[in-house]
Amino acid sequence: MRAGDPTWQGWLIFASYLLACAICLWRAVRSKEQTRALFALLALSLLFLGLNKQLDLQTPFLRLGRIRSYRWNLRDHRRLLKLAFSVTILVTSSMFIFFVAKRAHGKGVLICIFGLIILLGHAMTRMMEFLRIIGGGIPHSRLLLIEFAAILVVIAGASIHALENRHASNE
Repeated sequence: MRAGDPTWQGWLIFASYLLACAICLWRAVRSKEQTRALFALLALSLLFLGLNKQLDLQTPFLRLGRIRSYRWNLRDHRRLLKLAFSVTILVTSSMFIFFVAKRAHGKGVLICIFGLIILLGHAMTRMMEFLRIIGGGIPHSRLLLIEFAAILVVIAGASIHALENRHASNE
């Protein structure tokens, strides 16, 4: 089993995650107090997703889960455990999006949230395929395209937010 996505597309997406993270950090530093935490959390999320893209950070946790399921005689319930794990991640992600959306101010932030929703949906799809909860029906090339487009949406939203703040400060 290889770690990450060592293709040129995988590295391009990784670089895009880092760029989006840097832009969101810049917005966190330069934004008004009400959106500072939002962009800092978004930057942290993008950094994690980017690192996970190449390091497969979930793999050690899944191996640990498999080892524990054998030790605790839960092997027969693995499908239910995988589903419970997926639902937990989905609920946690949804709560994060709700927190972000609750603090949203301006079109740029809303566009960032839209990109984040697409990224989290993509991550959930990949995780559920990886756990074999759902079949791998979506071709890998399309998933890469969706992931890349979602990152670009976040970058566009952060850039629009910068323009909105510049316009507001000039008035």
